[in-house]
Amino acid sequence: MNKKGEYALRTVRKGNRLLMQDDMASAISHYNDAIRRNRRDEVAWNNKGAVLLALNRQKEALSCFDKAIELSPAYSDAWCNRGIVLMQMGDLAGAEESLKKAIRYSDRNEVAWNACGTLYARKGEFDRARKCYLTALKLDETYDTVYNNLGR
Repeated sequence: MNKKGEYALRTVRKGNRLLMQDDMASAISHYNDAIRRNRRDEVAWNNKGAVLLALNRQKEALSCFDKAIELSPAYSDAWCNRGIVLMQMGDLAGAEESLKKAIRYSDRNEVAWNACGTLYARKGEFDRARKCYLTALKLDETYDTVYNNLGR
């Protein structure tokens, strides 16, 4: 990896730490810096989208997830995030398509399985939702959100 790539990677990692500390403005700044240095950094695009999603800026988040997918079409996390934002925007068909792709590219993506469960619950397909939630728990038995979703 060249110096520019190494710096971009460090910048993304710093953005990740800031995201975990809920310092959204600084996280976006670091992801933007990483993207300026490497426009093809799908992780930076995806993570920037995650921050924008947390800030309820769905359209901007969707654009970032789409860019990450354009750069890396089999990027499960970006497909998952795309599905989540589409679900929030009310596009359940688009969300389902994206979440199915997330799982196709990584059937060990517990977040995608949980999101699928949420999608099917919203559609009233409770048996399918339960199967998705249980799959997420098989992958990560400490995933508290899934327990909360199963209890609804």
